[in-house]
Amino acid sequence: MNASTQIDGEKIAKAVVARSQALDTLLNERRVVFSWQYLGLILLGGVWGWLVSKVGADGNMLVAVAAGAGFSLAAAAFRECIKLRRRQDAMVVILRGQDAL
Repeated sequence: MNASTQIDGEKIAKAVVARSQALDTLLNERRVVFSWQYLGLILLGGVWGWLVSKVGADGNMLVAVAAGAGFSLAAAAFRECIKLRRRQDAMVVILRGQDAL
């Protein structure tokens, strides 16, 4: 067997594995518009804000509840960004694979 043929075969095999993993990442992703985890984080943030506001005056309670819910929603958005980054990386692998064809 020719050495260049073996090197080309290994490159193709690596490209096929990378493309297969990327497609698997994209096709097996569950898309949920609203998850119970997000609702739980928002409620947890609201309760946290309410508890923090009890230390001070009652007039600050609404601001504290909104801040707590916003903080928890930011954590949920960060988690969503991580999932979307995985999908983006998979798309880059697929697009690079099509450029080679």
